Amino acid sequence: MLMFISRCHGLSRWASKDAFETHFGTNHLAHFLLFQLLKTALLKASTPEFNSRVVSVSSINHIMSPVVLDDLDVKKSGYHLHKAYGQSKTANIYLANEIERRYSSQGHLDPAIVKSWDEYGLTKHFKNAAQGAATTVWAAVGKVWGGKGGKYPADCDIPGLIEKADKMHGYVPYAYNEEAAQKLWSLSLQLVSLPQQ
Repeated sequence: MLMFISRCHGLSRWASKDAFETHFGTNHLAHFLLFQLLKTALLKASTPEFNSRVVSVSSINHIMSPVVLDDLDVKKSGYHLHKAYGQSKTANIYLANEIERRYSSQGHLDPAIVKSWDEYGLTKHFKNAAQGAATTVWAAVGKVWGGKGGKYPADCDIPGLIEKADKMHGYVPYAYNEEAAQKLWSLSLQLVSLPQQ
Protein backbone atom coordinates (compact mmCIF):
# COMPACT_ATOMS: atom_id res chain seq x y z
CA MET A 1 0.00 0.00 0.00
CA LEU A 2 1.15 3.47 -0.83
CA MET A 3 -0.54 6.57 0.57
CA PHE A 4 0.15 10.06 -0.70
CA ILE A 5 -0.66 12.55 2.02
CA SER A 6 0.85 16.00 1.94
CA ARG A 7 -0.39 19.41 2.71
CA CYS A 8 2.17 21.85 1.50
CA HIS A 9 -0.16 24.84 1.50
CA GLY A 10 -0.23 28.54 2.07
CA LEU A 11 3.23 29.45 0.90
CA SER A 12 4.04 32.61 -0.94
CA ARG A 13 5.76 32.19 -4.30
CA TRP A 14 8.70 29.91 -3.75
CA ALA A 15 10.47 27.30 -5.85
CA SER A 16 12.52 24.21 -5.11
CA LYS A 17 16.16 24.05 -6.10
CA ASP A 18 14.91 22.26 -9.23
CA ALA A 19 12.79 25.36 -9.95
CA PHE A 20 9.42 23.66 -9.34
CA GLU A 21 6.71 25.76 -7.74
CA THR A 22 6.58 24.44 -4.17
CA HIS A 23 2.95 23.31 -4.01
CA PHE A 24 3.20 21.47 -7.33
CA GLY A 25 6.63 20.00 -6.60
CA THR A 26 5.74 18.77 -3.12
CA ASN A 27 2.10 17.77 -3.57
CA HIS A 28 2.39 16.23 -7.04
CA LEU A 29 5.88 15.63 -8.42
CA ALA A 30 7.19 14.08 -5.21
CA HIS A 31 4.24 11.65 -5.15
CA PHE A 32 4.57 10.93 -8.85
CA LEU A 33 8.28 10.12 -8.53
CA LEU A 34 7.73 7.98 -5.41
CA PHE A 35 5.08 5.96 -7.24
CA GLN A 36 7.42 5.43 -10.19
CA LEU A 37 10.20 4.26 -7.86
CA LEU A 38 7.89 1.87 -5.95
CA LYS A 39 5.72 0.69 -8.86
CA THR A 40 7.55 -2.62 -9.39
CA ALA A 41 7.42 -3.44 -5.68
CA LEU A 42 3.70 -2.60 -5.53
CA LEU A 43 2.97 -4.87 -8.48
CA LYS A 44 5.01 -7.72 -6.98
CA ALA A 45 3.40 -7.36 -3.53
CA SER A 46 -0.16 -7.84 -4.78
CA THR A 47 -2.04 -10.97 -3.80
CA PRO A 48 -5.42 -12.25 -4.99
CA GLU A 49 -6.81 -11.52 -1.51
CA PHE A 50 -5.63 -7.90 -1.41
CA ASN A 51 -4.10 -6.16 -4.37
CA SER A 52 -1.62 -3.40 -3.79
CA ARG A 53 -3.38 -0.11 -3.37
CA VAL A 54 -2.51 3.54 -3.86
CA VAL A 55 -4.42 6.23 -2.00
CA SER A 56 -3.91 9.80 -3.13
CA VAL A 57 -5.28 12.38 -0.71
CA SER A 58 -6.61 15.41 -2.51
CA SER A 59 -8.70 18.28 -1.22
CA ILE A 60 -11.89 20.17 -1.91
CA ASN A 61 -9.47 22.95 -2.84
CA HIS A 62 -9.03 21.28 -6.23
CA ILE A 63 -11.96 23.50 -7.19
CA MET A 64 -9.57 26.47 -7.13
CA SER A 65 -7.76 25.46 -10.33
CA PRO A 66 -7.44 22.80 -12.98
CA VAL A 67 -3.90 21.77 -13.90
CA VAL A 68 -2.69 24.41 -16.33
CA LEU A 69 -0.05 22.48 -18.24
CA ASP A 70 1.69 25.53 -19.67
CA ASP A 71 1.65 27.40 -16.34
CA LEU A 72 2.62 24.85 -13.68
CA ASP A 73 4.53 27.51 -11.76
CA VAL A 74 1.49 29.82 -11.83
CA LYS A 75 3.46 32.75 -13.25
CA LYS A 76 1.51 33.56 -16.43
CA SER A 77 -1.81 33.95 -14.66
CA GLY A 78 -0.39 35.85 -11.70
CA TYR A 79 0.69 33.88 -8.66
CA HIS A 80 -1.92 33.19 -6.04
CA LEU A 81 -1.24 30.60 -3.34
CA HIS A 82 -4.79 29.17 -3.45
CA LYS A 83 -4.58 28.71 -7.20
CA ALA A 84 -1.17 27.03 -6.85
CA TYR A 85 -2.45 24.73 -4.10
CA GLY A 86 -5.65 23.97 -6.02
CA GLN A 87 -3.66 23.03 -9.10
CA SER A 88 -1.51 20.66 -7.04
CA LYS A 89 -4.60 19.01 -5.54
CA THR A 90 -6.13 18.54 -9.00
CA ALA A 91 -2.83 16.96 -10.00
CA ASN A 92 -3.32 14.47 -7.11
CA ILE A 93 -6.64 13.44 -8.66
CA TYR A 94 -5.07 13.13 -12.11
CA LEU A 95 -2.29 10.95 -10.70
CA ALA A 96 -4.77 8.58 -9.08
CA ASN A 97 -6.89 8.38 -12.21
CA GLU A 98 -3.88 7.70 -14.44
CA ILE A 99 -2.63 4.95 -12.12
CA GLU A 100 -6.07 3.37 -12.43
CA ARG A 101 -6.12 3.63 -16.23
CA ARG A 102 -2.58 2.34 -16.66
CA TYR A 103 -2.38 -0.44 -14.06
CA SER A 104 -5.80 -1.69 -12.95
CA SER A 105 -6.24 -3.84 -16.07
CA GLN A 106 -3.08 -5.75 -15.16
CA GLY A 107 -5.02 -7.23 -12.25
CA HIS A 108 -2.11 -6.60 -9.92
CA LEU A 109 -2.58 -3.10 -8.63
CA ASP A 110 -5.90 -1.90 -7.29
CA PRO A 111 -6.90 1.30 -8.97
CA ALA A 112 -5.89 4.43 -7.17
CA ILE A 113 -8.49 5.86 -4.88
CA VAL A 114 -8.82 9.60 -4.54
CA LYS A 115 -9.85 10.77 -1.10
CA SER A 116 -10.77 14.23 -0.04
CA TRP A 117 -11.70 15.80 3.21
CA ASP A 118 -12.90 19.28 3.83
CA GLU A 119 -9.83 20.69 5.50
CA TYR A 120 -11.57 23.73 6.87
CA GLY A 121 -14.83 22.14 8.03
CA LEU A 122 -16.84 24.15 5.51
CA THR A 123 -19.47 21.49 4.87
CA LYS A 124 -19.77 20.29 8.46
CA HIS A 125 -18.27 21.17 11.80
CA PHE A 126 -14.56 20.74 12.33
CA LYS A 127 -13.48 17.13 12.61
CA ASN A 128 -11.51 15.47 15.33
CA ALA A 129 -8.50 13.32 14.39
CA ALA A 130 -10.48 10.07 14.06
CA GLN A 131 -13.11 11.72 11.86
CA GLY A 132 -10.43 13.36 9.74
CA ALA A 133 -8.64 10.05 9.17
CA ALA A 134 -11.74 7.89 8.64
CA THR A 135 -12.08 8.26 4.88
CA THR A 136 -8.37 7.80 4.27
CA VAL A 137 -8.35 4.58 6.29
CA TRP A 138 -11.55 3.40 4.57
CA ALA A 139 -9.98 4.02 1.16
CA ALA A 140 -6.78 2.27 2.19
CA VAL A 141 -8.14 -0.96 3.68
CA GLY A 142 -11.84 -1.20 2.88
CA LYS A 143 -12.66 -4.38 0.96
CA VAL A 144 -15.37 -2.44 -0.85
CA TRP A 145 -12.59 -0.72 -2.82
CA GLY A 146 -11.05 -3.91 -4.22
CA GLY A 147 -10.90 -3.51 -7.99
CA LYS A 148 -12.57 -0.11 -7.87
CA GLY A 149 -10.84 3.18 -8.13
CA GLY A 150 -10.73 6.62 -9.57
CA LYS A 151 -13.41 7.61 -7.09
CA TYR A 152 -13.55 10.70 -4.93
CA PRO A 153 -14.61 9.62 -1.45
CA ALA A 154 -15.26 12.20 1.25
CA ASP A 155 -16.75 11.73 4.71
CA CYS A 156 -16.87 7.95 4.09
CA ASP A 157 -19.20 8.47 1.17
CA ILE A 158 -18.95 9.17 -2.57
CA PRO A 159 -20.10 12.74 -3.22
CA GLY A 160 -21.05 13.74 -6.72
CA LEU A 161 -20.21 16.46 -9.13
CA ILE A 162 -20.31 20.00 -7.76
CA GLU A 163 -22.98 21.73 -9.80
CA LYS A 164 -23.23 25.01 -7.91
CA ALA A 165 -20.33 27.28 -7.09
CA ASP A 166 -21.36 27.48 -3.44
CA LYS A 167 -21.37 23.71 -2.92
CA MET A 168 -18.22 22.63 -1.11
CA HIS A 169 -18.60 18.86 -1.15
CA GLY A 170 -17.74 16.80 -4.21
CA TYR A 171 -15.62 17.35 -7.30
CA VAL A 172 -15.64 19.60 -10.35
CA PRO A 173 -15.86 18.35 -13.96
CA TYR A 174 -12.18 18.89 -14.80
CA ALA A 175 -11.16 16.51 -12.00
CA TYR A 176 -11.84 13.66 -14.44
CA ASN A 177 -10.28 15.16 -17.57
CA GLU A 178 -8.59 12.08 -19.02
CA GLU A 179 -6.67 13.96 -21.71
CA ALA A 180 -5.25 16.45 -19.21
CA ALA A 181 -4.31 13.62 -16.82
CA GLN A 182 -2.46 11.79 -19.60
CA LYS A 183 -0.61 14.95 -20.61
CA LEU A 184 0.33 15.65 -16.99
CA TRP A 185 1.65 12.08 -16.64
CA SER A 186 3.87 12.51 -19.69
CA LEU A 187 5.05 15.94 -18.59
CA SER A 188 5.73 14.67 -15.06
CA LEU A 189 7.93 11.90 -16.43
CA GLN A 190 9.91 14.56 -18.26
CA LEU A 191 10.14 16.83 -15.21
CA VAL A 192 11.50 14.04 -12.98
CA SER A 193 13.86 12.87 -15.74
CA LEU A 194 12.27 9.46 -16.35
CA PRO A 195 11.72 7.90 -19.78
CA GLN A 196 8.28 8.02 -21.37
CA GLN A 197 6.17 4.88 -20.88
